[in-house]
Order: sequence, then structure tokens, then C-alpha cells
Amino acid sequence: MKIKIDELTENGLELNFSGQEDILSRALESIPESPGLGLDPRITGHVSFTVDGENIFLIGSVKGLLHLQCSRCLADFDLERELDLSLVLRRELATPPEEHEIMKAEGDEIQISGMEIDLGKIIAQELLLSVPMKPLCNEDCPGLCPDCGSPKGSDGCICSEQDRTDPRWEALAKLKDKIVV
Repeated sequence: MKIKIDELTENGLELNFSGQEDILSRALESIPESPGLGLDPRITGHVSFTVDGENIFLIGSVKGLLHLQCSRCLADFDLERELDLSLVLRRELATPPEEHEIMKAEGDEIQISGMEIDLGKIIAQELLLSVPMKPLCNEDCPGLCPDCGSPKGSDGCICSEQDRTDPRWEALAKLKDKIVV
């Protein structure tokens, strides 16, 4: 979804998303695919644009659905994220390279070039930045069994029922049995 800067007045612009519109598909085409990471193109929420000189303020709240892969058991799961947006959009200025790089690195400021704001791309980037470092399908996910590779506690894993004594310790276990008698 692109917003033309010329159409933004001093009164600003407000947009509401009901979850029915496909807001992010075009923006997601430009983001490389990653296994275990996806984003539903339909979002809910609202955003408002306010113009103040060369700055355009983007304020709002959006809710999106991330398709992730658990870092412990590798199961696919969905995670709903709600983000509060508060960004300053600045038109790119002809500045020296070192000063230009510093401006691009500032936290809540985004440099825009051209006469359009790609709102879908901004929202997609913010949602993707909210992905946890190690996504978990649930807080107490046991992960995969190191012996058979099945999810721990599943029907496919019977390793926990077997004696898993390290053979290097068998001699010490026999000695313990002799002493305890």
C-alpha cells in the first residue's frame, strides 16, 4: 500500500485496517523468503499521518500474524503480534555521505525517497523486527530427543523409557553396588 506524499495535507490522513484487505503482499515480495518465517498479508489496526514541515509522523497500532518455526522442536506455529508505531518519516536530503549514514541509523526515523510512502513495507519491516530471537511454540516446549530426533514426549520417542546410562560410567556403577551392599 503506497501513500502519495502530495496527497497528505496539514490535517493528515487516517487509515483503518479491518483484516480483510491485503496490505502487505506487495511489500513481502521484496523481502527475501526465509524458512520458518512468514507473515500474513492481512493486518488489523489503524495508522495516522501528520505533516510538520519536512517531517511526516506515522503513529498507530497494528496487529499481524507471524508464521514461525519453533527453535526447539521445529514445529510450525502462528504468533500474533500487536505493535504500537511511532515513526518519523523524513525525505532524503542531499547530505554528505557520513552525515547521511548517521541519519539512516537513527532509531525511530526512516528516510524516504521519492514521492510515495510504502506503508506496507514499513509495517512488514516493523512486524518482522518483532520476531523473537528464539521463537518457541510454547514456553515449556521440551524440544527434540537427541537420540531419535522425535519431539520429546511424543509417541515416536521411547528413548526416555530406556536406560540411558553412559557406558563409560558402568564400571563406577558396579563399584557403587559393591560398596553399598
